[in-house]
Amino acid sequence: MSKKVLTIFVFVMLALSLAGYRVYRYYISRVPNKTEYQRLVVPVALQLYEMDFTGASDQPVKKYKILPANSVVWVAVNEWASHDDLGDLRKLKDYDGKDNIYAEEIIGKYLPGSVLDAHGPGRLMYYQIFPLSVYKEIPGEIKRCIAAYFHENDFQNTKEYQFTAIADRVSKVIAYGDFTGDNGKDMAVLLENKEKTGSKLVVFHVNENKECNVIFTTDLSGLFAINSFKKGSRVFVDDYNLEKAPLDGIIIKDKENKYAIIYDSEYKSFRQYYQYSDQEINELKHTQQEPEDGVTDTIESSY
Repeated sequence: MSKKVLTIFVFVMLALSLAGYRVYRYYISRVPNKTEYQRLVVPVALQLYEMDFTGASDQPVKKYKILPANSVVWVAVNEWASHDDLGDLRKLKDYDGKDNIYAEEIIGKYLPGSVLDAHGPGRLMYYQIFPLSVYKEIPGEIKRCIAAYFHENDFQNTKEYQFTAIADRVSKVIAYGDFTGDNGKDMAVLLENKEKTGSKLVVFHVNENKECNVIFTTDLSGLFAINSFKKGSRVFVDDYNLEKAPLDGIIIKDKENKYAIIYDSEYKSFRQYYQYSDQEINELKHTQQEPEDGVTDTIESSY
């Protein structure tokens, strides 16, 4: 590569970086820079995207057309565009005479396993993690973090823990907030074990540099639901008195129990607090107001 060509390449890559580009191209091939294609009859309708890698457009990824079910296409097996929100989009050969048309990630599901193993070892697709389209609403930087967590634990193969496939339960297994109080974008998720008898709570944290990490996990016996609450909400902390929460937090509950999970800024860890029901508080009041044997004075309660 000449010095002039190298200088132009570096300049273009720097420009894309400064523009905040979130689309990147990767090549994995035994023959460098030669794209290999696989003929495929696509059994379902898929969304196509038109890509712009020049940096000239403010929309580098645009919806193009719907690929009809049972269409015959040639799919690149060693070239794809990786996008935070959409996953790995597969390039199509000369679709509509264009060289920049890509199909949505799930097209990879219909490629032969041997082809994927040969050209994409270790790659984990979003469709292997998220069983429903509603999960597309999860922010891209957290999707990448979830994919890394699944890959690290091999959940996509063992199915030890998975996202729920029940549509009306999705809103009960995801919660957002600034749980650590650093103005970051945090997300708590409840995963279900394969027997549907247990759950795993995982909290993902995105810092100001868009770096994502797992900051808390805990295993639970049974299937729960979660939601978040804002800083200043009144919760039970350590005793029977309601107090203002110092930070955003997570409520986790089932039919019988309810807990608040709050980050302890001093000890840099999450703590769990039991949340009393109205019935439990009333029973406590009644117990405290009952006079002891031989005592006639009324015991006052502040609850």
